[in-house]
Amino acid sequence: MALRDLFRRKPTTPDAVRPTGGAAGRQPGPDVSDLRAMLRARPDQAAARLLLADRLAQRGEIENAIIEYFSVVDSYVENDLHGKAVRLLGRVSELAPGRADVLEHLAKLSGIDATLARRDLHIARLARRAAETLEPASLGAAELRRLWNELGASPLVTQLDDASLALLFAACEVQRFSPLSVVVRAGQWQPRCCLVAEGVIEARSMSPDGTPLTLLRFLPGDVIGDRALLEDAPWPAEYRTADDETTTVLRLTRRRLAERAQDARHVELLFDALRRHGRDRDVEAMVRGPRP
Repeated sequence: MALRDLFRRKPTTPDAVRPTGGAAGRQPGPDVSDLRAMLRARPDQAAARLLLADRLAQRGEIENAIIEYFSVVDSYVENDLHGKAVRLLGRVSELAPGRADVLEHLAKLSGIDATLARRDLHIARLARRAAETLEPASLGAAELRRLWNELGASPLVTQLDDASLALLFAACEVQRFSPLSVVVRAGQWQPRCCLVAEGVIEARSMSPDGTPLTLLRFLPGDVIGDRALLEDAPWPAEYRTADDETTTVLRLTRRRLAERAQDARHVELLFDALRRHGRDRDVEAMVRGPRP
């Protein structure tokens, strides 16, 4: 039986009043073994996991219950349901007063709440650039949050201050590529770089016998074309999207950066971050290196 059907069971007598106590008056529901079986099949069911935690707490298995409660809290946080996460932690703290791990989770949530305003500001900037530059359509709110969750955790973005990050979003062009699309060809002189926002880009070359080789794979948060932008160098390999999903990039050009920059310090911070996290030299070394 599906979990939603178990939750929708009603009393056999429509006008019956549910008793407040006593096992005989309770409506049947999934027990601990049923819930664990459901979660083995679909681990992402937060409602089932919360019910499992409640069942474990009722049985006195407090440690196991708290593990499940924490998992539900993490699920709420991942879906931006911070208020629900805080309320659930409040219930856990009543169940086990003074626990250090509960206090740590609450402190962590407080830190997340402090970053929400910054996150929303940068999502709004990204949304504006997507609406201005992405064809044929801009990105939806859920998609923008997902992109920020990928980008916001990347080493490049975490090392930028707000002003430099604002410059990045103000100067970028949002582009989407279908699977197996060529982003740029080897040897092209194009002074631009791309920050991968979603999907995968592969640096590719050819072996001496004509076999295509994948040199490196670039994931969300990675940079391609750092030397092309910063040193006006040719692209060291062909860069193309992988074959399983659409890829979104934030493209930076010298012209657009020059137009949008108001303070040279912010440009330097951004350039320093691109130098640290770009991989063009690694790709060049692999192109020149021995082939299998």
